[in-house]
Amino acid sequence: MPCKKDPKRFDAKTGMANRGSQCQIQIQVNSRREEFDALILSLLSLPKGAKLQWVSPLAEDHYDEYQDVEFLQKLKLERYSEMLKEFWPRSGPCWDALAIVEDVDTRGVVLVEAKSHISEMVGACRAAGKHREQIKTVLSETAQDIGAEFNLSWIDHYYQLANRYAHLYFFRKKLNVPAWLIQVYFVNDHSIDHVEKAPCSADMWREALNQVKERMGISPNAVPFSHTLFIEAVAK
Repeated sequence: MPCKKDPKRFDAKTGMANRGSQCQIQIQVNSRREEFDALILSLLSLPKGAKLQWVSPLAEDHYDEYQDVEFLQKLKLERYSEMLKEFWPRSGPCWDALAIVEDVDTRGVVLVEAKSHISEMVGACRAAGKHREQIKTVLSETAQDIGAEFNLSWIDHYYQLANRYAHLYFFRKKLNVPAWLIQVYFVNDHSIDHVEKAPCSADMWREALNQVKERMGISPNAVPFSHTLFIEAVAK
């Protein structure tokens, strides 16, 4: 099953989001794909001719997003379903966009996390008991892999970014599958313009990201195969 949608934020007929980063990433994948592909491919250092095959969120698929075993199925990697279940509990990250990378030598995946406001960067893990301990273990392994020292900000404050790093680690180190995490930060998204959430500039994003990584014990350039894009928001 695809990720659940808040009926207040999505068109019931088309499935398209009406505002914020979900709307913006849907536009990039479906209406501005050539430009979006060029931006991403310029970051990946792949051979000339590499292509992206987007598998979500697609207009013809009701703009659905996926998580857990379903996102592996979309990426044609369902053979790793049991390994994912051992690695991470159910209700894992719900991916804003997913693509298969194809070039002459290899096949990989692009995992996209998108945001339109700095407040979206803050959030805590809500898992409890053995599932929380499982997540803490994986996050600690992930931190060690990128040369950081795990601290509680990974799970209590910046969990969404942390769990995306963990899944990049899963693909790269557990599965030996080429993978890239693309963090897309939309600039000047006026669809969320109100007192608490004024539109963000690229400089605001950069400052916030540096603060988050500092608190997580990560230097700005210390996460291999993770890239950041700042994209001007467009009208729906």
